Amino acid sequence: MRKTCEVCGTEYEVCVSCEKIHSWRAVADTLEHYYILTVLMDYMTKKDAGEALASLKRWGIDVTARDGYAPHIQKLLAEIEEKAAVKPPLSEKPPRRRRAEANPDK
Repeated sequence: MRKTCEVCGTEYEVCVSCEKIHSWRAVADTLEHYYILTVLMDYMTKKDAGEALASLKRWGIDVTARDGYAPHIQKLLAEIEEKAAVKPPLSEKPPRRRRAEANPDK
């Protein structure tokens, strides 16, 4: 059975067993592409670009290298890149002010 990868658009062979058990092979030609797809599906639900970017980076996926992906995937990767760049990482907190700076009259 021939399928088309949801991430890159490449046609690939899938066995009937994978189709019946709803294996990752039913939607993607590689495990990496399945991972990208699951991260993007999660992003579309939560709209947390920072989390999506971190998840993709864990697998070594560079969101700026979008060639070879289907147009709708390229668009989502660009959106994640743009929105994640605007938001500061969660680990960065504003510097704490000392009491004297907070209350200059005292």
